[in-house]
Amino acid sequence: MDETSRMLRDAVGISSHEADIYLAALHSGPATLTELARATKLSRTIVGRPISNLVDGGLLTKKVVGKRVFYHPLNPQELVSFFAKKKEMVAHVAQLLHQQISAHEQDLQVRWFSGISGIQNAFREFFSKRSTGDFRHFENADTYNYVGEKFAEELMGLRLKTNRSNKVIVVGNPKQEEWYKKQLEKDKEQLRETVVLSEELYPFDANIAASENMVLIFEYKLKPFGLLIENRLVAESIRSIHKMVWERYRQT
Repeated sequence: MDETSRMLRDAVGISSHEADIYLAALHSGPATLTELARATKLSRTIVGRPISNLVDGGLLTKKVVGKRVFYHPLNPQELVSFFAKKKEMVAHVAQLLHQQISAHEQDLQVRWFSGISGIQNAFREFFSKRSTGDFRHFENADTYNYVGEKFAEELMGLRLKTNRSNKVIVVGNPKQEEWYKKQLEKDKEQLRETVVLSEELYPFDANIAASENMVLIFEYKLKPFGLLIENRLVAESIRSIHKMVWERYRQT
């Protein structure tokens, strides 16, 4: 993949194969599937799916001439206006989704965050001034291998800046994680208390955290996402579950 293809992939949000095929179509003009496969050095069995995706996405147009099918690329000069229209559509859909998942009369708001960067943004909001009270957390010991140790330290700073404590139930063996092991030694100065549970007895690959009015649920291994729920009753329920586990194992 050359630099132009890489930039196109990142800017437009398409796969590497799709970027290569679009560029090949630009260079050759209207081309058949076989011609695009040859130009990109991809097999016909592989090239079919990305071509179909490009047609669905509007970057290629399919035209039948006699018995042959040609694929025409979108003019590069039209890309900006093309994606500006898509942006307007996304904004409209986002508003509709927000209306569907928000019920203000019940003081409920749910927001979805995609990817590791989405989890990080959800975390920042969870530790913001909108979130009240101290924190309760169910956490897997390997969480920050995925989410980022530097990011964890950023969150620590946000929490300590407002002098808010955290009770953490850790599933796994944090002492096997060098960074986490060092954090356990600083529990007191970092306003944190920790209970460690066996991963074999209590497999817990997603994380759940609750303040007095917010709940953050996130999964970071398979298809990373974060779900932020702003609702006091939901938060109280999670905190009660946390308290039951905490009081049982804190004494043992």
